[in-house]
Amino acid sequence: MRSWAQNAPTLLVQAVVLGVLVLAACAMPCAADDSAEDMDAYLTPKNIARLEKGDVIVFKKSGKDERGKASGEGRVMALVNRPFDIVWEHLCRFEDHPQFMPRLVDIEMYPVDEHTRGMKETVSLPFMKVCYHVLQTPDKEAGTVAWRLDRTKENDINDTSGCWMLKPHGDDQCIVMYSGVADSGLFIPKVLENYLMKFNLPDIVKALKKRAESDGAYTKRGWKPRQ
Repeated sequence: MRSWAQNAPTLLVQAVVLGVLVLAACAMPCAADDSAEDMDAYLTPKNIARLEKGDVIVFKKSGKDERGKASGEGRVMALVNRPFDIVWEHLCRFEDHPQFMPRLVDIEMYPVDEHTRGMKETVSLPFMKVCYHVLQTPDKEAGTVAWRLDRTKENDINDTSGCWMLKPHGDDQCIVMYSGVADSGLFIPKVLENYLMKFNLPDIVKALKKRAESDGAYTKRGWKPRQ
């Protein structure tokens, strides 16, 4: 039997897959009725003070499903120094997300209905690319963008769901929370899963923050327009 150390290179790639899917699955599971009001439980005076100092706050939980496979859950909060409407505009320009979201290399939009947008997303990983389809449901009045896996399409992952939640903070700032869950269908050591949840999950919220605060000028390193 191969040891954990012998399997480490393969396990590391699998762990990166989970980490990227959790932060880029644009995936605590996010219920369909989640709303910006659900942020209130996290907006304690201590957390608000941290946000106003510029901290990005991570609330994480990891575990295994009934098959013993990894299922990562997490919430991330940050304060964006732009009004709600500006942040919402950049968040909902889904076709622009590959310009600034980590590892997301392509989005192809497809019609669903007047309330839902279908997207085929391609994520670049070491030695491979992962493709999956999600259904995005923006609700500006509620301040949420929820998504779930489109099971009518072929996907490289078992499941993903989640949502963004936005809430105005004063006249010219906005608190952003991202929550998501992704099931890669892989067996992943907990120590690697926890590492990725702690250090990779905030990157997606930081990317939106940079994009909004630069008024759309920020692009990630190495991004090139699609030919």
